[in-house]
Amino acid sequence: HSTSNKPGSFALIDSIRGNRTSDHLVWYNRIQEFFHVGVNDTLDHYYYLTSSSGCDGQQESVPTMKLRAMELDVTAISDSVNQLDWTQVTPSAISPNYIIWRDNGINGNSPYGTENSEDTWVVCNEQVTYHIEYPHPTIIDPSTSQLCVSTSPKVDGYFIDDTPPAKQFVDSVSMRRDTTFTGMIGWKKNTSKDVTKYYVMNCLPGSYKILDTVNAGSPLFYMDNANAPLEAITQYTVTAQDSCGNNNLSKQQFDCHATIFVKPVMDFCDQSILLQWNAYEDFASGAAVGYVIYVSENGSPYKEVGMTTEPKFKYSELVNGNNYCFYITGWENDGAGPISSSSAVVCIDADFIRRPAFAYLRYATVVDTNLARMCMKVDLDADIGEYWVKRSNKKDEGYKVIATVELPDPLTPADSNFCFDDIDVNTTKMSYYYKIDVVDPCGEVGRSSNVGHTMLLSVVADNDKNRNFLTWNHYEEWAGGVNNYEVWRGTSVSNMTKIMSLPVYQFGSIDGLSVNKDGIQYIDNVSNNQNIQGNGEFCYYVVANEGTGTFMQIEPERSKSNTVCAVQHPLFYVPNSFTPNGDGVNDYFMPKGAFHDVKAYKLEVFNRWGEMIYSTDNYNSNGWDGTYKGTPAPTGSYVYVVNYTSADGLEYEKRGTVAITR
Repeated sequence: HSTSNKPGSFALIDSIRGNRTSDHLVWYNRIQEFFHVGVNDTLDHYYYLTSSSGCDGQQESVPTMKLRAMELDVTAISDSVNQLDWTQVTPSAISPNYIIWRDNGINGNSPYGTENSEDTWVVCNEQVTYHIEYPHPTIIDPSTSQLCVSTSPKVDGYFIDDTPPAKQFVDSVSMRRDTTFTGMIGWKKNTSKDVTKYYVMNCLPGSYKILDTVNAGSPLFYMDNANAPLEAITQYTVTAQDSCGNNNLSKQQFDCHATIFVKPVMDFCDQSILLQWNAYEDFASGAAVGYVIYVSENGSPYKEVGMTTEPKFKYSELVNGNNYCFYITGWENDGAGPISSSSAVVCIDADFIRRPAFAYLRYATVVDTNLARMCMKVDLDADIGEYWVKRSNKKDEGYKVIATVELPDPLTPADSNFCFDDIDVNTTKMSYYYKIDVVDPCGEVGRSSNVGHTMLLSVVADNDKNRNFLTWNHYEEWAGGVNNYEVWRGTSVSNMTKIMSLPVYQFGSIDGLSVNKDGIQYIDNVSNNQNIQGNGEFCYYVVANEGTGTFMQIEPERSKSNTVCAVQHPLFYVPNSFTPNGDGVNDYFMPKGAFHDVKAYKLEVFNRWGEMIYSTDNYNSNGWDGTYKGTPAPTGSYVYVVNYTSADGLEYEKRGTVAITR
């Protein structure tokens, strides 16, 4: 009896008698077999048997267990996986095991109740044949005492392995922790089962370069000695190849990691080293990276000096001229690890701004009414960008830059002395404080000089006593201090001559010299001066001389004040009589004066009738000889008029009488 429904109504498909050659029933060791010929094997088929006995077969037995013919279906899930599905032999769940056969060997068992199984087999290109066996737990072959077995048809399946291994991921790439700039790469075992080797490669734009191969059984680490030293950021990757030669080279499905490349930059101005590097962005965690910075000074052991999540770090604990070596280690998970990447060691010498050891203003001096000059000795071994010349009316405040002077290029030894002329001054009205700032190439003042203070000299004439009062401020400031002041004087008939060298006393007065905190006063008595024949104008300047203990043992310096003049009022002496008798004594009438302009002089003599009998404008003449038109003038009194002019342009007239005595 058979049906293709589950369970449908069974139909009698054959009735046979035993042991006849025309029967389809075959005897075999007392086990009968029946072949269902012409059946549609694409449909399910269920079977059971009954037997008939008695007269004419009128008595029918109870049906046997209903059995299902096993059908097997093989479906390729992938190139390396076949799915096997088959039908159950019995509708009820008794405890059999289905045995899966591949070709001629048992591959394995499926649990009870499972009607499908997947077969995974690592081969490159293979055809296999499957069938399923079901040992019946209640039917025993008497000849073998073994369970009878239901068997499915044999069905072919195919395995084609053209799938490359899974994408290979890199743990990290690093640089060898020395100055060889050698790249290194590490990775974990590929998840695919049949990997035989790994390609180590450089990632290139749109391409790759195979460096070497590492067998699957070797340590999963590679050091790129062949390309050392690396001169720039380098990307490395690894790809796996299986036993069938499949890999991802054509697809370029790579996990590229870039080395950390550190660039140290010496900040000349900030006196620090700025470390900059490319961010490591390739850790599988994708979390922020914490970078730890290590430094060695002059070959000392490395020490940790900082940590940052930014790809830069400033190191300022420097000693000029020392050598500093750095390396960076980047840790995934914001510095927690466990995977890290290190840079190579980079070294740099600390070479920052050399401040001037000195900037010494040697002097500030007056050259002319509108010209003051200052000179400075400067340390040319320093890094100098320019000079700022500053001026003020006060010593400790109010300085303004009056000039910016760039250094010549190239420098010569002569440039160690820098001089500047200030032409925007009036040295007869003010004294000036100067100092010069030495500015480095970064625009910072490396050193300021000492102060130089010009001297302002003033002179006041005391006409009653024929004295001139000279007053000037102290010169400031020399390393050796002021040793003495020289007073120089000139008149209309004499050049400037040093008339006095005044030692610097403590505050107080002595011999016409008075010294206090504001300055110095000196009194010049000109009443008996040998230059009394001048026009009464006295001009002065003062020179300050530096004392011992000069800066760097240079020659002592000098500073000159402005030149200023004072005018003494004219003085005239006119005799009241003379004796023109030819005896050589008092034979001429000649007024004598001092401190007046001899070029603006006139003498006139009148008789008692108002008639001018003598006149001259030659101050250096012998005077009136007592004659009129070649004839001796009578004895008696005569009127004289003297006109003269002072050095400052004031006009004077003196009248009187003079008597002739014979």
